[in-house]
Amino acid sequence: MNRHTISEPTRRAAAGLVLAVFYVASVFNLLSAGWSWRCSVAAMTWPRVVGTIEAVRWADKGSGKTGVRRIAVRYAYAADGVDHEGRRLAFGFYGNIRKSAQRKIATRLRNARSVAVRYDPSSPGRSTLSAGLHEGIGLRFAMSCAILAATAAMHRILRQGHRDRLFVVGIVVAVICVGAYVAIFLGGAEVLRAGLITE
Repeated sequence: MNRHTISEPTRRAAAGLVLAVFYVASVFNLLSAGWSWRCSVAAMTWPRVVGTIEAVRWADKGSGKTGVRRIAVRYAYAADGVDHEGRRLAFGFYGNIRKSAQRKIATRLRNARSVAVRYDPSSPGRSTLSAGLHEGIGLRFAMSCAILAATAAMHRILRQGHRDRLFVVGIVVAVICVGAYVAIFLGGAEVLRAGLITE
C-alpha cells in the first residue's frame, strides 16, 4: 500500500472544509450586498443639501492584474448647522462597475459647481451622493448567488458520488449568472449616474 495515499475520510474532511469556506464567503457577500441595497434604497428618502466637490481622483485597491481601480471623491456639506466631509459616492460601490461608466461619473463630478448630498437625519455625518440600486450591488448579488448555487451543487455531487455531472452543473450556473447580470443589472451604472444631482 502506498504510504502517501490519502484516506477517504481525510479527503471528505478536506472537501468539507473547502465547501464550508465557500458557503461562509457566499453567505457573507449576500448579506453584505443586502445591507448595501437596504442602505442605498433608504438613502433615496434622506434629506438633501447642497455640497461642494473638494477632490475627485482615481484610487487603486490592490496591485497588478488583481487590483481594482475606482473613483474616490471627497465633498463638503453642512447639515443642521454643522460642517461635514463625506467620501461615499454610493453604498455598495467599490469600483465594481464598468470603467466607462466610472469615467463619465468622474467627468460629471469634476465639472460640477455643486452637488446634492443626501445625509442620514439620525446621523448627519453619514452621507452619500447617489442612492438606489446600481450595477455594483447587482453584480455582487449575482456572483454570490452563483457561488452559493455552485457550492451547493458540488456538495450534493460529492455526497452522491456523481462527479461526472460537475462540469455540466458548472456550465449551467455560469450561464444563469451571466444571464441574470446582463438582463437585470447591466443598466445599473445608468442608475448610479442618474442618482447624482449636480450643477
